[in-house]
Amino acid sequence: MRLHFSMASGLCLACAASAGNAAQLPAFSPFQINGTKNVAIAGINDSGVAVGSYWSAKSTAVSGFVGRSGHVVSLTSPAIPGYKAIPVPTSINNQGLVSGTYWAGAMQGFVWASGKYVTAFALGYRPTTAFPPVIAAGNVIGFNFANSLGASSIYAGKMSSPEHVNVGGFAVMQSVNSKSQVAGEFEWFVGNAPTNAVFLAQPSKVEPLLPRGAQSSSGGFLNELGQVGGSFVDQNGIAKGFFYSSGNYQIFNMPPESLGLTVQGINSSGTVVGIYRDRIYQHGFIYRSGVVTTFGNWDIGNDIQVRLSPLGAWIALSVQSASANSSQAFLAHCGC
Repeated sequence: MRLHFSMASGLCLACAASAGNAAQLPAFSPFQINGTKNVAIAGINDSGVAVGSYWSAKSTAVSGFVGRSGHVVSLTSPAIPGYKAIPVPTSINNQGLVSGTYWAGAMQGFVWASGKYVTAFALGYRPTTAFPPVIAAGNVIGFNFANSLGASSIYAGKMSSPEHVNVGGFAVMQSVNSKSQVAGEFEWFVGNAPTNAVFLAQPSKVEPLLPRGAQSSSGGFLNELGQVGGSFVDQNGIAKGFFYSSGNYQIFNMPPESLGLTVQGINSSGTVVGIYRDRIYQHGFIYRSGVVTTFGNWDIGNDIQVRLSPLGAWIALSVQSASANSSQAFLAHCGC
């Protein structure tokens, strides 16, 4: 059974397992910020502290926040002469360090903690927050640097001294862990044909992740154990998910009606989350220990984001409607 999850009344999610035994999802509760109805969560830690952005129904001006439902702190603009920069937080680690981006003539990254900006660094000239910095345990940060010509480099390591990770070619980092391993997507070759592939890298080694028969792969979300979640298209053109650990792949299938999937996160228990779509709707999924659990129905075109805390204590969901410029966020204590 799959229940329709409406933004108006969705205080909980019923679930259905598409493989293995049915798993019960925890109840989701709205994440609220006083005075606004529009909230999007970008990251959450295992204390249940979330980061993201919000805006009012009467304005498109966006503000960044960190905190718990009903009790958040708005991030103030960094002190940059000539600019009123809007900080957009995108990740938070279990030590409470927040990373994100702001625009000040060029894209900049920041790390914020306890009400102040700890550091700021250039991310290049590309005016987008599509590939923001990520902060991991142990004050390790990973980020992409894109120059004015569009060429990109990846850096990872302690905040005070991140090192260049030479992945080669065009690459985009998605995640980093405390060991300074990074994962993301880059251009790879299958035979003589270039393709998009997930990579796992550290300063001395780069490994493309393409399950047997894959024509391409995408995702590249990494946990503290060096395990990676992603998706790929097989030789029959069917999109599947994968969980990679120490040279081994676990492949998982979406429901038969699936037309594609997007992996959006992984935690240290090896739980993988994301969304998939069919002809009519988008749906969330959770993969754990050989079982895919699906939930929710959202119209195609909505921006659906599913996030896990690093150790799996919490799961966050954001549903943003492009047509209505509205967004709602939900949290559940998960133990995933």
